[in-house]
Amino acid sequence: EFSMPVVNGASLEEIKYTLPSGWRGSVSNNSLYIYPPDDSGGGYLVVNDTELPEGMGRREFFCSGGNICNSSTVFEPIQVGNLSGYRIVTSKSESWEANYYIAAKGDRFYMIVVGKSPKTTEFNNHYQSVLDSLVF
Repeated sequence: EFSMPVVNGASLEEIKYTLPSGWRGSVSNNSLYIYPPDDSGGGYLVVNDTELPEGMGRREFFCSGGNICNSSTVFEPIQVGNLSGYRIVTSKSESWEANYYIAAKGDRFYMIVVGKSPKTTEFNNHYQSVLDSLVF
């Protein structure tokens, strides 16, 4: 009997991405932080990775981790870089919005938090291209 070997995802330091001019990314405190230029009005992407327990799905794991999931939580299937995953909108106001993106590869679970304001034009114009460029 032949079985395909499980290919695990990249560690935070090994994740590849392409940034627009002036943007920067760095790993600290067990997270990958990606920011637009300082004078552009803000916004951020934060990538966290943890071990995905065997037999547990991405949505189940996200909701078990202290994240607020209820009957109105929507998991929108999308592409997250080179992986299929979900976009989860959990909180939104006129001045700030936090979106979560989750994906998994092998035993690695990735959660990307996108924090943005409608006023952060530089960030809003380019964060999707950064998300699309992620290679886990």
